[in-house]
Amino acid sequence: MNKGKKWLVFVVLGIIVHFVVIFSLLLLMDRLLEVQESRKIFTDLSAWEKLEPYVTKDLDLASDRYLQDLAPTENWTKEVRYEGKTYTVFAYVFSTEKDAAEYWKRIQNREPLFGAFDYYWGAHTTWQTSNAIHGKNVYRIYGRNWFAWSAFSDFTKYATEDFPVDLAQLPRETSKS
Repeated sequence: MNKGKKWLVFVVLGIIVHFVVIFSLLLLMDRLLEVQESRKIFTDLSAWEKLEPYVTKDLDLASDRYLQDLAPTENWTKEVRYEGKTYTVFAYVFSTEKDAAEYWKRIQNREPLFGAFDYYWGAHTTWQTSNAIHGKNVYRIYGRNWFAWSAFSDFTKYATEDFPVDLAQLPRETSKS
């Protein structure tokens, strides 16, 4: 192999190593931020009113592709702009825990892990999501912001800090499913 080809192979391998290292660091950051998230949920939709000054658009129920045939009795569905980033908030009160669990199954592809409650928080390179269920109440916060883990973490903490139910403090009973 001549020097030109060796140099090209070296450059390509260097680029691949850099991508692997960067990807690994991004995954590590994702996991570190996940551990720091609060796990709170509302008991009344009025808890979302603190976000009203940041609302840029009211959303109708049809904008939530996971809702389909489910009909919440109450909802707070808005697009919110907070500190330069845009988030979509879907907060619902369903008439039954069964309907709430069905919605959860659609957004998480699984039953609630702890019976009547569960939570999920994830931040990835191009999107972020925070979901929680407790009884008949479910919320899903979704962001499509590049490399915005900290911003998403700050927003979800701000949005949920006054919520009265801390899911991390509830006893863990695994789902019977």
